[in-house]
Amino acid sequence: MLSKLILAASLASAGVLAQQTAVSSSVFSNIQKFTNYAGLAYADSCPTIPNGATVLQTFNFTTVDSKAVLLQESATNSIILSFRGSAFPVNLDQDFLFTLIPLNISGTSCSSCKVHAGFQNLYSTLYPTINPAVKAALASNPGSTLYVTGHSLGGALAALAGAQLAALGLNPTLYTFGEPRNGDPNWSTYVNNLIPSSSYFRVTHYNDGVPQIPPQILGFQHQGTEYWESLSNGNSASTTYQCPGVEPTNCNAAQSFGSNPINGAHISYTNQLTAAVIFNPACGYVENATSASS
Repeated sequence: MLSKLILAASLASAGVLAQQTAVSSSVFSNIQKFTNYAGLAYADSCPTIPNGATVLQTFNFTTVDSKAVLLQESATNSIILSFRGSAFPVNLDQDFLFTLIPLNISGTSCSSCKVHAGFQNLYSTLYPTINPAVKAALASNPGSTLYVTGHSLGGALAALAGAQLAALGLNPTLYTFGEPRNGDPNWSTYVNNLIPSSSYFRVTHYNDGVPQIPPQILGFQHQGTEYWESLSNGNSASTTYQCPGVEPTNCNAAQSFGSNPINGAHISYTNQLTAAVIFNPACGYVENATSASS
């Protein structure tokens, strides 16, 4: 019943009928690449870092059960910041604190913006440690491009980080996977003005329910352009669609996620298990992976 109410509320709210356009092979290749970077943040151990990248620093915030990884990809002169999604019970408490509260993140400027209380409260404990390391990495690698990524809760944290880093003039490009809604329409407009649509890839998968929550009826609205992997498995460029508009209604939002938004489509992206604490495919493992909660 909950899933049907959330789906109905989402579809009934303001949105647009997306003109689906299959992505190019280069766009899909980048989605694959950042699926791995989003996934590795879950891993307890990552013996093979994807794309020949180097881990600059791992941030373990044990008091709030959160984690982020800062990497350097020398071949492309890139700095990548990846946030872990939900892996422990306390993360679910953070996920489901649906209250909208005023934006209060250092460097941002939108007095009318409201954001998800659980996500902002968590991010506010992370960025005083993470941001100096990001700035130092960029300063040590002149001309480098900054990317921010994350899956699920990690995608929501990436959205907050992306807005803050953009407001500070660092011009991040975002790749999020299974990102839940994390603010109101004013927040959506603010982020879309800060980060060009060409620099925000909000990837969804099949009938993943997490991008459909919190529901629009509670005042939430997505930001960024949706890129929808339309098949449950075996996706390619030809089955991954760019869905223009703030809330396209015939891509992920048109799919019923069943009885639980945290379903099979949520824990796997771009044809591999993403939310894996051990034996994570992003780290080179081929064994059956053990997934996290979301």
